[in-house]
Amino acid sequence: AALVAFSLWMNYRPVREESRLEVELEKIRLDLAEIGIEAGDITEIYGEIESFENRYSMLKSRLENRKAEVESYRRDRSRLRESLIPSLESAEVEAKRVIDRIRSESGDETLDDYRAGLKRRKKVLEDMYGQRTVLEDRLGSPGGDDDVDFWEKEIKKLEGYSGKASGIEYDRELAEKCRAGIVELNDELEEIRDEMSNFRKRLQELSITASEVLAPEDDEQINCSTLPELDGLEGQLRRFIDDRESKKDTVTKAREIFEQIDREEKQKVSELFGPGKNVSRHFSSITGGVYSEVNYRNEEEKVVVTDRKGNTLEAEQLSGGAYDQLYFAIRLALGEELLEDRRGFFIMDDPFIKSDRDRLARQIELLMKIADTGWQIIFFSAKEEIRDSLGDGIESGEVRFIDLDELYPGCGS
Repeated sequence: AALVAFSLWMNYRPVREESRLEVELEKIRLDLAEIGIEAGDITEIYGEIESFENRYSMLKSRLENRKAEVESYRRDRSRLRESLIPSLESAEVEAKRVIDRIRSESGDETLDDYRAGLKRRKKVLEDMYGQRTVLEDRLGSPGGDDDVDFWEKEIKKLEGYSGKASGIEYDRELAEKCRAGIVELNDELEEIRDEMSNFRKRLQELSITASEVLAPEDDEQINCSTLPELDGLEGQLRRFIDDRESKKDTVTKAREIFEQIDREEKQKVSELFGPGKNVSRHFSSITGGVYSEVNYRNEEEKVVVTDRKGNTLEAEQLSGGAYDQLYFAIRLALGEELLEDRRGFFIMDDPFIKSDRDRLARQIELLMKIADTGWQIIFFSAKEEIRDSLGDGIESGEVRFIDLDELYPGCGS
């Protein structure tokens, strides 16, 4: 019997729990219905509760915003009470004071009376402005605050013409044309004055330039502010130009002559160079036949040499010794050309200082040959090699040796 009872109790328990849940679920439905939520099963209940919570959160947020707005309104109300309202009250008092002053000054008690007075004042001002326009049109205006005094004076000036030209009516259009013509003439007059001012400036600059060009005595300034002075300056400038043109022609002719002389001299110089000429012979002899020919290029004004292999070099491309030897040969040839059949002398200051022993011997031999033809050679040198090379000539008396250290002790230092 106990086993049967336990089994019945076990079977009854789920049924009882389900009944209890149904009761609780029904209570929940009733509670939700009180707040306007209709729901069926538990799923719908959960959905409605979630939707309710969302609406609740939204309404709570709106409530917080409304509280913030209420607080702002409270602060604004406090500010109005503390500052704006007193300011408005003060403005009201000032407005009443202004109204009282206007009433006192205008004599009007009501707003309608004051408005009527304003209309009358506006009409008077319009009439006054109209009359002012007429007076300015007829009499002009000084452009200041004393127009009335100005017009009264102008009217007094015109009183003497009262009754005259009574048959002539005032033509406004003609008067406007005359005024426009006067304005146009004044503009032209102003342009003429500007041109005259510019012309005076140009004349002043011309005076300064002419004084600098003509350079009058005692630094006297040339004036050309009038037409007669300008005519006089023109004559001086013409004479100055004619004189300069004449000098220019003379200089041009002289330049042409000098250029012709220069061309002739260059031609003469170029004749010293070339195959078989003195310069080529002397330079070939000095260099032992290393260089066979010396030429001169007129267009480039350069001296060029040709070696035994046919290579052409400019003088600046030679070694230091060969360069000195080349110009020694040119000096010899120039001396021979200038004096023709006559003989003179050469003064040389160590021309062979860069020559080696062999070239030095050839150069000394060439000098001896030149001396044998009647040339006198004065040779200064500080090299013992030169003295040694001239030893035989010194002993024979053919070469006169002078030791400057013996004549002037210490001069060599």
